Amino acid sequence: MRLAIIADVHGNLAALNAVLEDIQRLEQPVETTVSAGDLVGHSAHPNEVIEALRAHKVQGVRGNYDEAVSGLRSEPGADYGTEQEAAADQQAVRWTADQLTPENAEYLRNLPREARIAVSGGGRVSVKARKDDERVSEFRRSFFLGGILGGMARSPGERLGSRSASKKERPARMGDVVTMSLYGQVEGREVFGQENIQFRLLEDDDPAADQRPETKRFPGLSRELVGIRSGEVRTVMLTLPTDYEPHELAGKTLELRAEATTVEVSVPPSLLKPKRVLLVHASPRDTVEYIYPGTAQSILRAIAENADADIIVFGHAHRASQQIAGSTAFIGVGSVGRSPVPGQAEYAILEVLGSEIQVEFRSVEYDVESEARAIESTTLPAVLAEALRRPAVAS
Repeated sequence: MRLAIIADVHGNLAALNAVLEDIQRLEQPVETTVSAGDLVGHSAHPNEVIEALRAHKVQGVRGNYDEAVSGLRSEPGADYGTEQEAAADQQAVRWTADQLTPENAEYLRNLPREARIAVSGGGRVSVKARKDDERVSEFRRSFFLGGILGGMARSPGERLGSRSASKKERPARMGDVVTMSLYGQVEGREVFGQENIQFRLLEDDDPAADQRPETKRFPGLSRELVGIRSGEVRTVMLTLPTDYEPHELAGKTLELRAEATTVEVSVPPSLLKPKRVLLVHASPRDTVEYIYPGTAQSILRAIAENADADIIVFGHAHRASQQIAGSTAFIGVGSVGRSPVPGQAEYAILEVLGSEIQVEFRSVEYDVESEARAIESTTLPAVLAEALRRPAVAS
């Protein structure tokens, strides 16, 4: 599973467009993009942001500002440094609520508080909505049933079958299956040629290699093919063992030309235990509880205790972070619309493959002046435009 996760756009259309374009240009594509909430609240394009996310089929959860502008919360519940900041925030909420179309306001109200995704390496996905959230939407029933693990597209009613491999655009690793054409020669004489071989990369002493005749036929080839990509052509030299069959090739050097067509990621059966990913805006306990990079382990453990998740992904604090508490990973994805660095939009890439978790934090430049001027052209508080031009604070 490879996801792009965005959060805290806060109506900043320029920043969102920059991030969506960056996701489209990724060398290794993601299966889907999700949002950890706060789509609106501080900038001049609340409707445009919602419509862009819907057009790109970005699903997600709601944040505290989404709740405030859509009538689910009386105020955002953010931490304010001054009374002036609190007043500006309330004014921004009222302005945004007035600007939202009825359809987009209803869209925000229908977003769930959380989304739970259990993903196994075999491709089995299950979803459970927050029990105390009475708004059961189609999002909850179909969340991630398409696009997870190798681009599997299924309708909500279709059975999710077991699968142990999926096509990926990344270099081959041990255990993966490389589909390729393979040609070999010894001392300038062609001795082998075959197209569309499905070759699993296994160590020669792996017990599974005994069940793969092509692996036994070319000892050492798997190790030489580690790192090959789809479309790559690679020439490798193998010294055949002295007891090799046929005997006339024993002890000689075999030159192989491998032309890779596809690389399929394979998950060993030992890694098929599901990873439970919990997507929330702030914390599983509340949409206004902050989890900062330095949050105490005691607090993280208390949150994890009742979260029933292996990975908790969130926004709200506007800070990218990765922490471990016990056996639970906490991943803060940063902020698209109000990152700490002016003119930079932040988001994260999460890849889960079996027991392995990889996180990449990305930062994309955008035209901050155009967004600040858009704010100044409205009746939004001017301090919000200045907040884009200087390091942002958490809210």
